[in-house]
Amino acid sequence: MLKPGNTLHFISRIDETNCGDRLCSPLLYYKDFFKKYNIKCHDIRYVDFGTISPSDVVIIGGGGLIDYSEKLNRNINGALETGAAVIMWAAGLNTHDEFDGTFSTEIEYEKFKRAAVRDCTNKHGLEYLPDVSCKLPGLKKEYTIRRKYGVARHKDYPLPLLEEYDSITNASDIEDILKFIGESEIILSNSFHLIYWSLLMGKKTICVDSFSSKFDSYKYKPEYYSSSSDNLEECAAKAKSYDIIDECIADNDSFFEFVKQIIEERLIPVESNVDNISYALEIAKLENRLMEQNSTGDTLSSQLFIDTGNGFTETQKCIAINNIIGDEICSVRFDISRYDNICHLRFDPIEGQFCEVEIISAEDTNGKVILYPNASVRYGNADRFLTTDPQYFADRPCSGVLEIKFRFRLISCSETENNIMNYIGSKENQLQEILQRADKLTNTVSERDEVIFNQSKSITELTAMCQQREAASIQLEQTICNQNDRISSFEEKCRWYAETLTSKDQIINEQNDCISSFEEKCRWYAETLTAKDQTVNEQEMSINSLNETVQNREQTVLQQQKMIEKQNDILEQVRAELEQKRNELDSLYQSKSWKITSPLRKIVDFFRKILKGNKNHEAKQ
Repeated sequence: MLKPGNTLHFISRIDETNCGDRLCSPLLYYKDFFKKYNIKCHDIRYVDFGTISPSDVVIIGGGGLIDYSEKLNRNINGALETGAAVIMWAAGLNTHDEFDGTFSTEIEYEKFKRAAVRDCTNKHGLEYLPDVSCKLPGLKKEYTIRRKYGVARHKDYPLPLLEEYDSITNASDIEDILKFIGESEIILSNSFHLIYWSLLMGKKTICVDSFSSKFDSYKYKPEYYSSSSDNLEECAAKAKSYDIIDECIADNDSFFEFVKQIIEERLIPVESNVDNISYALEIAKLENRLMEQNSTGDTLSSQLFIDTGNGFTETQKCIAINNIIGDEICSVRFDISRYDNICHLRFDPIEGQFCEVEIISAEDTNGKVILYPNASVRYGNADRFLTTDPQYFADRPCSGVLEIKFRFRLISCSETENNIMNYIGSKENQLQEILQRADKLTNTVSERDEVIFNQSKSITELTAMCQQREAASIQLEQTICNQNDRISSFEEKCRWYAETLTSKDQIINEQNDCISSFEEKCRWYAETLTAKDQTVNEQEMSINSLNETVQNREQTVLQQQKMIEKQNDILEQVRAELEQKRNELDSLYQSKSWKITSPLRKIVDFFRKILKGNKNHEAKQ
């Protein structure tokens, strides 16, 4: 085992079946510098904290390691608690939709020497750094286009609605993947790294059926498409291509300069003829294989299967991964509000392991739920399962959120064998007790047989009497049936007469209603005509009165016209006289004798007064 001190640790997800996980560690792209130091590689699930000392440097990333599960978050915090200089290099947020809300541990980001994530926008406000696999040399290679659509999918998430197109998975070799992407005009993918590499190669890229938060925060975004509802051609028309690879490489090279400074300040180079990077990777793979079986400290993955009428299937289940094997109390919450017509529920605490489970409580929206174990033996308050597929069945259908709290312990195969043997032994003891009881019952039965024989004779005699009474009863029943038939016939006739009378009464009532309605209408018409006649008479009297008034006014107008004509004649005469007087006055005014004109002025004043009076008279008229 590597002794702690003067070591450079790399923590990532070591999965040889996933090309993205294989190629997202910065260890692979800055080998010339890193190989000068002692190197230890860890799978994020099985970090060997005992080999990390406060003087060491730890690099976490890349890959979707953040907020994936309770265990991964705890292991990241575990690395921070060693006191080493811990750097996060382009790790990513990766909460799967089915696991959202199933864990509670928060990562202590303030303890990092520097933390950069591959999510351009993230809820923690962390620095952005693109995934280091942008330095893959094959990303800049040119290819001849051979297909319009290429499906580059995740190995664990099929895309059945896109099976008509050529496809490849992220389990393939990187050369084959890059060649496939390069020969496709448009990439359809549900793998983070295959989408990322497609964008780096300048391809129009479409993210299909997103299932995790890791697809939400690309700096240069693909187009998003739902295979069950969206139109592929419309989505492809909106897809963009980018020229971003040089920018991503420059960002990582700049980040490397910071990491390089930290390492040189804390670690001392070593001389070795061994390819320590390859050796460290192989050791990590071997350790990874040895740790594949669940053990204390591993993530506890629990499942709730929902039967809506078609039995329990893998397509209808909820998963909770928020607990760690070894926790004092485990707690899981399953949101089943989206399921309709729930018939039965099955809770699997773990899969593929012998275990002991003590249910502390189980409640849904409506209250307490009882869970019944299957294939187990009772040990105190706990259930020890005799199978590697432990199951509990709910006593009723549930709704809303089902919360289960329980204690959990893995048990060994030998312990399980003892449990099975004890179970078989207890069953054999129960069988012996049953056989002894059967012998006692046999003796008791013999004694009772004689009593039963005597009772049988009495029963035979009683049976004969009963048969005679039964024959008489049958005749009586036949007579009663005949009378009932006659009564039924009479009642049927009575009902018919009653219905007929009721029908006739209804017809008569309807006719009476019609007559009443007709009479009412006649009265209304008579009243209306009377009112109209009265109105006509009143209008005729008004018209006659108006005619008399008009005639009177016409006579008055004629008289006024005659008076006006007379007055006009008088005015004409006066005007003529005035004209004559004016002419005479004018001739007098022209005389030079003052004594002669003096009387004339008086005459003029006199006529002016008369003229003024006539004008006032005309104005009044």
